[in-house]
Amino acid sequence: MALQPLFTLKSPRSGSRWLPAAGLVFLAFVVLLSAGCGGQTIIKRSVDGMIIEDSLAGGSKAALVDGGLFTKDGWQPGAEGSLTYDFSGIPQGLISFDVKGLNRNAPDTIFLTLFEPADSAYADPFILLNPYRSTLTLKNFQAAPHSPFEFLWTIKNFPSGTPDDNRYIEGLPEGGTSYRQAKASAEMPIFPDQKYTIRLEWLRGKVTLSVNGQALAEHRYEPVLFTPKSLRLVLGRSPGIASFDLPDITFSNVKIAFPTLAETSRSR
Repeated sequence: MALQPLFTLKSPRSGSRWLPAAGLVFLAFVVLLSAGCGGQTIIKRSVDGMIIEDSLAGGSKAALVDGGLFTKDGWQPGAEGSLTYDFSGIPQGLISFDVKGLNRNAPDTIFLTLFEPADSAYADPFILLNPYRSTLTLKNFQAAPHSPFEFLWTIKNFPSGTPDDNRYIEGLPEGGTSYRQAKASAEMPIFPDQKYTIRLEWLRGKVTLSVNGQALAEHRYEPVLFTPKSLRLVLGRSPGIASFDLPDITFSNVKIAFPTLAETSRSR
């Protein structure tokens, strides 16, 4: 005897044909996975899109910790500390965290570094040539009174099959495409005793730097694709730099996520 579906829905095209509801669910799932995103594929995500959520109050649940000090308010890097988060190479995503103690009397200081970790020994010595190196720098007030941040975004697309060792080059990859630009942020008052929410979001060929909900800088990198094999986020001392000139800042509430379905719709 033939098996019957538990429940069915009538096809709108025919009064006599019936489709299993499970089939419709599967079809909807396939459509979601195959939807385009400005030349980049919308990848499967959890309901809220969260990959990592780390308050840093008294400790870390997700980071590799190198030095620094945890308090009830978060993590202070001191002169040499860093927090490292590894996650998949998502073609669209967002990073956000809170930070307090941004002192613009200090020298220019990188306090966020995002890059593609190498599969081989090519790591810190070649961080400046990393094909997906992006940084956020707090600028000294005297050097840049109207632009508190400098935002670097780098993408290098290589031909398929390029060995990992050959991905660390100056300039445009042969047979590939690239985008690399450092942009000064818009003006915003920054005070050491205030807490700021920093947010980076890359989606549909554009990455935006926002501070306390205010967009301060953006890069439009289409038609170059943001397709790293994996990603590493470092807060505090940047790899390859000996010391950190903002020792008293406090990081907290780190979040790394896919853009939610609502955010994806708003960006269309």
